[in-house]
Amino acid sequence: YYEAGCRYYVHKNWQKSKENFLKDIEATDRGDSYYFVGEIEKNNGNLDTAAEYFEKAVERKMTPKYRNLAYWNLIVIYESKADFPKTIKTCKYFYEVLGEASAKTKAENLINKLMWTENEDAKKEYEEGLNLKSKDYTAALQHFRQAIALDSSFLSPVFEIGMYYYTQNQYRDALSYFNQILYRIPFYGELQMLAGDIYFQEKRYSEAATAFEAALEYAFIDKDMKYGVLLKTATSYYNIGQYTKAETFLEQAISVKKGNLSPYLLLSAIQMQKNDYDGALHTLQAAYKIDSNNPEILYQLGLVYYNKNDNTAYQYFEKVYMQYRQKQKEIPPKYIKAFIVTAQYYYTTKQYSKVVELTTIVPENLRDESLSLNYARSLYMLAQYNEAIVHFNKFRLQDDDLLMLCRCYAFINDTTKAKEIVSNNYYNTNFINKVKEDKLLKPIYKEVQKQRETPVTVQPQPLEEQKDLPTTHESTTEPVHPQ
Repeated sequence: YYEAGCRYYVHKNWQKSKENFLKDIEATDRGDSYYFVGEIEKNNGNLDTAAEYFEKAVERKMTPKYRNLAYWNLIVIYESKADFPKTIKTCKYFYEVLGEASAKTKAENLINKLMWTENEDAKKEYEEGLNLKSKDYTAALQHFRQAIALDSSFLSPVFEIGMYYYTQNQYRDALSYFNQILYRIPFYGELQMLAGDIYFQEKRYSEAATAFEAALEYAFIDKDMKYGVLLKTATSYYNIGQYTKAETFLEQAISVKKGNLSPYLLLSAIQMQKNDYDGALHTLQAAYKIDSNNPEILYQLGLVYYNKNDNTAYQYFEKVYMQYRQKQKEIPPKYIKAFIVTAQYYYTTKQYSKVVELTTIVPENLRDESLSLNYARSLYMLAQYNEAIVHFNKFRLQDDDLLMLCRCYAFINDTTKAKEIVSNNYYNTNFINKVKEDKLLKPIYKEVQKQRETPVTVQPQPLEEQKDLPTTHESTTEPVHPQ
């Protein structure tokens, strides 16, 4: 059927040709046959039907020559129907997927045509502005504004004014001009990207996401730029709480540049917020393969395992700590809590040297009471009694810690301080019972007990011989000083 259709087509027997191509479509679903039916419908003036066949043709396997012709036909038909969004999207696909550079030029020409004017006076003012732009921008702006006054639909001078404000970092003024263009040409992808960047800088994330999505749909951008726009789109949706949309764009960003960590980290953060710890673990493990020493990846892996009640968490938190110890860098505050729970784990598992090592990297003003006490207890367990005493004495201690402090003094032979603690807590039954059972402290307790049970005898003091007051000081409120 296909060969017969081609023969009839060459001889311009459109009816017979179409019949055979349709039979071939029914039999083989061949892309080239759809293309030829589209050409026949176009020749017959049926542009809508022709477009349908060209669209179906490019969705199927085709001869490259006919595929290119099908795309050009679609571009011409969409433009003739003033369906400019479809025209631009088709040019974009033709350029990005099939490498047809002229398709990009076609889209640029269409945008320029839509921004142009037929008003000769307005064109003259615009051209004057362009000539002055590099010499006197203030004068150029006057000509651009005059061009707009002569034809309000003339968008090229609007763009020039917007770009001037953009280069001066006057972003809101720039945006007001860019939006005049985007209102009329929403499929101007490159300008949507520029507007999205402004919204993003101003933390207007909802508007940024909308602009970036339009840029992704219409802008002719390379791989690096596409990755950046995808990441900003995802970040915008993340910041307005639309996590599902954010995940979609993050996954696209990862597919564009697999070696970049940022989308993995944001994606795992979203998955953790949704309590999807298995999903977060899968994402972070992929990131870990890219960079196994990145502290943020290690930290988030620790968080995932921690939320899964898996002690593997502490291995990753320790790796974060090691990164900062080796590089002697300041620790971000968000990591401190992870270090605290890791120190608690090390203490409960009797890894006292690790508790001490971990605590020393945390600035004292960022340590909570739990970490500081575990530090003091670990110092005690490691027989660093003098250091332990310093840190125990910073707090009002419970009985077990008080016992450790008392033992510290006993170990360094400061029995005076040890007796003082026992004496001050003599009526604390729980504490005293612990002291009595302690071989090191029991003798000290007995000494304190003995002192308390021995009555205190007050020895009489000999009276000093009273001296007569000098007669010259018969009455005075001042003290008498010896002569």
